[in-house]
Amino acid sequence: MKITSVADFKAHLRSYLDGCQEDPVLITRHGKPVALVTPLSGEDDEELYRLLLAHSPKLRRLFQVADERAARGEAIEQEQFWREVEESG
Repeated sequence: MKITSVADFKAHLRSYLDGCQEDPVLITRHGKPVALVTPLSGEDDEELYRLLLAHSPKLRRLFQVADERAARGEAIEQEQFWREVEESG
């Protein structure tokens, strides 16, 4: 894994994007990690879809609500959960 500062990443963006196909790039600001650039195959739409869902605040909130319902003994069926996901847009 390569590690670089925001300033260096900006200055050499193309080089880092080309290089991340072999090694992910950890970007730091004032010595603290702020981002990770990792390759996508470009051939697997499912990979991109999973990545986007993993970082979706709406989906995380739905999971949190589902967990709270389950803790109260008010769990919902999987079909209802996914209907709510689709309705939330």
